Amino acid sequence: LEPSTKARLAVRSGVARSERPTGIINRKKQGEKWDCLPEWVKALITYLEQSGELCHYGRIALATWMLWCGFSDEEIHEVFKHARNYKPHTTQYQINYIRESMLEDGIKPMRCETVVRECNQNKVPNLDCTHH
Repeated sequence: LEPSTKARLAVRSGVARSERPTGIINRKKQGEKWDCLPEWVKALITYLEQSGELCHYGRIALATWMLWCGFSDEEIHEVFKHARNYKPHTTQYQINYIRESMLEDGIKPMRCETVVRECNQNKVPNLDCTHH
């Protein structure tokens, strides 16, 4: 099996995260997480921290990329706590939904261009999609 398939099966079978093979969720070592995020995703984090706002698609992209890069749920919550309307239960629900979509449906992280188009300059920074 490919590593990503092994990771999916490990998650479904209840194998502890530390015992999972390298794959979709646990693909980066701890020090590499931030380096894994594209610059435009880092810009979303900065914008959220500074403004307390981020459009829906920006939030989905941010959570998806953080999961893709191996961030824990707690680390994702720490970023989203900057949102003025942060609700831990809603945030966890979305994290779980995105994780399930990635594993079961093969959903990949959102593209910068999608965030720009869908947010339509509302509650999102001016993103440079040429530098991924």
